[in-house]
Amino acid sequence: MRKRVVSTGSLFVAIVSMVFIVFFNHQTAASANIVSSAIYALEDTTIVYEGIDSGKIMYEDEGLGYLNLGYQGGYGSPIEVQSKLTNLLNHTIPEIHPKPTLAPFDFTSHISEESLKTNPTATFILSVLSAEEARSADIPTKEHYIQTTDITYSEIEDIEITGVVNDGIYNTNVTPQFNIGTATLNGASFSSGTTITVEGSYTLVVTDGSLSKTLQFEIDKTPPTATVLINNGSYFTNHQFVDVTITPDPGVDDIVRMRYSVNSSQVSTTQLYYSQFSIGVGSDNGDKSVRVELIDAAGNISPLYFWNFSMNTTIPTGTLTINSGAAYTTEREVDLLITTDVGANEIVSMQFSADNNNWSSVEGYSPSKRYTLPTGDGDKTVFVRLIDRFGNIGVIQRSILLNTKPPTASVLINNGNVYTNNANVVVAITPDVGVNDIAFIRYMINSSTPTTIPYIDSFVINVGNTNEEKEITVTLISGGGNISPIYSSTIILDTLAPTGTVAINGGAAYATSQGVTLKFTLGAGVTDVVGVQFSDDNVTWSTEEAYSPSMSYNLSAGEGSKTVYVRFIDRAGNVSEATSASIIYRTIPEPSHSTGHTSEVASTENPVSADVMIKFGEDELEGAFTGQVHVQGSSIEILLSKAQLTHLSKTHENQTIEVSLMGTYSKSQLIVSNEALDKLAANSNSLLFKTTGQQFLLSSQELKQMLATNHSRYVISIKHESEGMFAQAKEQAQKGAYQLIGVPITIDLLAQNEDNSLHLQELGTIVLGSTGTGELPSAVLKLLDNGVQSPVTAAISINDQSYYAKVTSYGSGTYMLIRKQPRFTDVSGWSLKAIDTLSSKLILSGVNETTFEPKRAITRAEFATIISKALGLVETSGSLNYTDVVTGAWYSDAVAAVAELGFMNGYPDTTYRPTQKITREEAMVIVARVLHHLDSKKVLSDSEMDRVLGEYSDQAQISIWSRNDIASSVQEGIIMGINGKLAVKDQITREQVAAMIVRLLEHAEIL
Repeated sequence: MRKRVVSTGSLFVAIVSMVFIVFFNHQTAASANIVSSAIYALEDTTIVYEGIDSGKIMYEDEGLGYLNLGYQGGYGSPIEVQSKLTNLLNHTIPEIHPKPTLAPFDFTSHISEESLKTNPTATFILSVLSAEEARSADIPTKEHYIQTTDITYSEIEDIEITGVVNDGIYNTNVTPQFNIGTATLNGASFSSGTTITVEGSYTLVVTDGSLSKTLQFEIDKTPPTATVLINNGSYFTNHQFVDVTITPDPGVDDIVRMRYSVNSSQVSTTQLYYSQFSIGVGSDNGDKSVRVELIDAAGNISPLYFWNFSMNTTIPTGTLTINSGAAYTTEREVDLLITTDVGANEIVSMQFSADNNNWSSVEGYSPSKRYTLPTGDGDKTVFVRLIDRFGNIGVIQRSILLNTKPPTASVLINNGNVYTNNANVVVAITPDVGVNDIAFIRYMINSSTPTTIPYIDSFVINVGNTNEEKEITVTLISGGGNISPIYSSTIILDTLAPTGTVAINGGAAYATSQGVTLKFTLGAGVTDVVGVQFSDDNVTWSTEEAYSPSMSYNLSAGEGSKTVYVRFIDRAGNVSEATSASIIYRTIPEPSHSTGHTSEVASTENPVSADVMIKFGEDELEGAFTGQVHVQGSSIEILLSKAQLTHLSKTHENQTIEVSLMGTYSKSQLIVSNEALDKLAANSNSLLFKTTGQQFLLSSQELKQMLATNHSRYVISIKHESEGMFAQAKEQAQKGAYQLIGVPITIDLLAQNEDNSLHLQELGTIVLGSTGTGELPSAVLKLLDNGVQSPVTAAISINDQSYYAKVTSYGSGTYMLIRKQPRFTDVSGWSLKAIDTLSSKLILSGVNETTFEPKRAITRAEFATIISKALGLVETSGSLNYTDVVTGAWYSDAVAAVAELGFMNGYPDTTYRPTQKITREEAMVIVARVLHHLDSKKVLSDSEMDRVLGEYSDQAQISIWSRNDIASSVQEGIIMGINGKLAVKDQITREQVAAMIVRLLEHAEIL
């Protein structure tokens, strides 16, 4: 540091003014702190510091006098201290006169390191008055200055070091330099500008007077070294990311960064140093190379570390055979044959498991193995892990039935009932826990010749048409030939329906109370009636009640003629024809004792109803309905007469007339008079009845069909089913592992006269929808007369959380929305989407909720059922003419439905062969027939057939009778080959059928 101190007592006279120039004496001191001395000046003296102006040491600007304080020609920032007076005297002072001593004044200037100059000077000009002020006061010019004594001015200059920085690390030679003072390097004397070449840690200390500055730095020219382990040192991997482990050599502790490359000779990717990390090597199989370099804090780069290896992610596949393909075994010790597929990587080891969870120790690969099955009879699945040299693991499996004990089960005949009215008796078999090897069933009726059939958990026995006791015996046979105990039951066949009559209030013509008494008279010889049902319209029946000769009954609301219909039910389940009695219901008014009256029934005659709206066509505004509306509890009844259609004109021709409910009702009925229907039909209108969440649309053509029945009125009924039916539906949903959405909805369309009612089938389009949150449906089911919930074809549209399901061609009935989420654990790959799609719609079922068995061949009964469900064939008039298909079998309705449409036929010997496996050729022909039914196909010429089938190498195996159908299915994209073959003689699997049916339904725009 340099320090300049103003000398005292030196005054000089300048040319333009009186100045007091003080020259600085150079002083090298251990400390550069300010040395203070007194400057004497008046209180109003102005002192201004502004740096040196070349050739000018003082000047006057806007009345202010300036002095130069600092290095001549140097740098600095102005410092201005100003009191009252402003001007400095700018005149020559001929002589120096002593002045009184003034108060002391201290001044210090700090000069930056960048402004270092040699021989600096400082100039102070102190004056009491300006020249004008002096003249006005008659003060001589030479009096225009003041005496200054003991003036002290100090500057601090910092130490500057260049060439190195504190804590710097360098991999090259360094040359430190400093501006002032002396220095030591690691305690030894050091000269500025000396180059340091030796590696090591250094401390540089520079001192000047009381100032000192210390820097520490390091020179490191040695590249870092380490042990770099890539892919754990293996030449093979099945991972797209490989591990890199870096262990620095002893003494190497300053690695801060690293860079690497994959499959490239140029190491380019730089990142912070990690001792362990992973590198992605890409997803393509093949040879890989990883290169790594390490960088220390000084920037030294290590040698190049690299590793070459091969990556392959192909899962090994193969085939497992147990006991040469036997289905059963009586010994736990079995022989395994393991065959790897062509093209599989080299298998080096294997493991075994009985549950695909707990695995044996890894052992070297061998194509044969002696294996011990787990204890206990039943299906035993052996899982084998194939491990290739890359570490890929493939699992193959095969099952065999271990059978050492006779099978046992719970056998339920006729659902445990003694009586039946059906000659086809259902036998349900539930194997005991752990029994899963039943292969055959042998049954006998009244000691007749035994019949043996393949095992099925539910089948039908025809006991003949004679009403008498029937003894049924059943035995079960395992695959190994073990025979169960005999299961037997005696039932009584009774097919005669009971008869009887009913009288209301003893046959009275009138009733004044809604509650009446019904008295029943059973027919001759009828003694076994146990239940009874009631109806007001011979269409909708009450639930069965226990029979009593006399029972109370409530007539329907409203005065007029009332007819009560009755059905008798005997213990065998036979239901009589409906019998009825009529009575006229008239109330006798009672005197009113209050000013108000409340009734359960609200009735309006031609008012404006806020709950009912009507709209004439798409372009019209919706308006309140004017007409008769009856509300009782949660039920509403709307009468649409010709009077409400006065607004209807030719401008509304071919448009839809909407009647909408704003409120929510459990039962809603729209009653349309014959005259109103005639007017709608004549104007070619459609009629839409909308309730909350449901719609029923009748086209103009359907309205004309209704008119042809010649009835006085027509009733559209939309009903939310009762808790009883809802509970039954939920129970079935639980058994089927699907979720019921909402409650079952029953929609009826009736044509009525005063004396009869006609149920109109297969008319109208039904829409079930929701705009709320919750589960979204995957299928629509219809409740059939036999209690079965069967899927129907429906267009389901989903938008966020709202949906609607449009059902056509089915008409009246009870419908429900469901959601099914498949959870098969043995389905994956190309068939997963098709299987999940059909399973969610209840078209396909698994063996259980988690097992589908996609590779298993399919039977004719299964295929007929899938076709029937896929097309929604819930009603059929076809009869069963096959000797091996009994009515009531789980597949009998489906067989009848597909036979009626000509999709699948039986054999010339009048058999259907439901358990026979179906070939791909047969399946392709059946699909072609369905395709023709849905969308009439184009008949291909011989040349077109040859062109289409010529693309497959095995086309010569196609039978003459199937060529056109198979070519059509291929042409439409329904059938795909297998590796360039059609494989027509192979048995078709369950997953192939799923994919085929989905393509068929998508082609027909059903999905």
